Amino acid sequence: MTGLDLAGRRVWLAGAAGLLGRSLEQRLAQAGAEVLAPTRAELDLRDAAATATWAMEARPHLAVIAAAAAGGIQA
Repeated sequence: MTGLDLAGRRVWLAGAAGLLGRSLEQRLAQAGAEVLAPTRAELDLRDAAATATWAMEARPHLAVIAAAAAGGIQA
């Protein structure tokens, strides 16, 4: 991925279900990261309080935001 040593690091990947997120999840896992990828049903990023609580409990070392409001080719 990069010069970062991600082995054993908890990486929060928001948007792992999307096209970019799926690719990033694979690359992070290959780099040895523990990928934390809550689904939209598990964590609604629009809820700031819930997001802050989740982050404080999960304690990720790094956050990667690949989440977006998109409609794909239909949009």
